Amino acid sequence: MSRARIVFDEMLRGSGVGELATYLKAGELLDLDPIKDLGKIRAAIRQAGKWLLEEENRAIDVVPGTGYRVVEAREHITLHRRQQKKSQRALQRGQAALENVRIEDLDEMEKRIVQAGLDNTALQLDMYRRFGRDQKRLEKGLALESERGDRTEAEVDKLKERIARLESGRRS
Repeated sequence: MSRARIVFDEMLRGSGVGELATYLKAGELLDLDPIKDLGKIRAAIRQAGKWLLEEENRAIDVVPGTGYRVVEAREHITLHRRQQKKSQRALQRGQAALENVRIEDLDEMEKRIVQAGLDNTALQLDMYRRFGRDQKRLEKGLALESERGDRTEAEVDKLKERIARLESGRRS
């Protein structure tokens, strides 16, 4: 049985929000040294985390120096944003590698490949910017709608209090 399967079955399967998969506990479970074999332990927990996401719709996030924690559903949004930022930075690094090539050292086919890569990366980065802008606009609208809903609940509560006062005044 793989290390990741052991970690998943023994530590993560059925775990609740906030539960920790510590390097120390995983090391004991896998009979690995949590300092010397930290890379192997991390790899096993990360793979088990992928299975947790697929099978139970729960995600894990790193707790520096400790291990990983099962996150709340709303924290999936934060994890999503973090991955988007990472992928955007990776695209920017790839674009920089192509922009800063010694073009005179390339033959015609390689020059076309570089240009196609630059065009493709520019389109992808533009798409990220547009989606990011649209997402911010959507989140702002949802926040305003939520506030409106909160105000409405507060107004309903005030009306209920007022009705209760009026009804108690009628009884007297």
